[in-house]
Amino acid sequence: MRFRNWKLSTKQTLVFGVILILMAAANWNSLRNVETITSEFEAVSSNWFPRVIAISDANFGAADLRILQLQYAIADGEEPRQELTSRMITALDRIVISLERYDSLTAAMTDAVPGAQEERKIFQQFDRYWEEYQDISLQYIGLSRDHKTDDAIALLRGERTERVFDQFRTALLELGRLNLEYATAAAARAEDRNTRTHHAALLLFLLVVLVAAGIGVLCSRPATDTLPTRITLSHEWPTTR
Repeated sequence: MRFRNWKLSTKQTLVFGVILILMAAANWNSLRNVETITSEFEAVSSNWFPRVIAISDANFGAADLRILQLQYAIADGEEPRQELTSRMITALDRIVISLERYDSLTAAMTDAVPGAQEERKIFQQFDRYWEEYQDISLQYIGLSRDHKTDDAIALLRGERTERVFDQFRTALLELGRLNLEYATAAAARAEDRNTRTHHAALLLFLLVVLVAAGIGVLCSRPATDTLPTRITLSHEWPTTR
């Protein structure tokens, strides 16, 4: 049976069904993309950027610790040393707290996360250098308390200490760069998907309008085509008695 010969109710049902299918497809695509976009933004706001902040705090704490250690070695008198000791403890606490925060944020990280393996490798390097620097710091504090100022300064400014300090700070900076890079990439992916979702929704809307208009034209054709025939028959009826 040709489409133009279908009943009007059948045609209306078909139009309604096609429009519903297209609208369902548009909604499904939007919901799927919105879920992905939300996941990306949550990863950025609740994980990537907090990790960058934690690493930055640890880095600033390390810089403060280094400066305070140099000041401690040349401090004159017990009172200034006590104050510097308190400030060094604060700097150490800042580093430890920042690293604990970073560790909690990466605890559930799997290899499926972009850059996970590289990040673990860099952090292992940092951890090794940081442990070594803490051992040097303990030796330094012992020499300073024994009033062996020259030896303490020599240890703190020695080639090994400088190398270890630079290595663990370089690892920290690399961790920060890596996390910031992937955070930016995740935000860019979310923005791109949001744009594509908007375009897809607009395209499907236009498609619904075009399909509805096309089917509407097809539905109206039978009525207009049969109208002249009906008029002709009405004129011819009186002559066929």
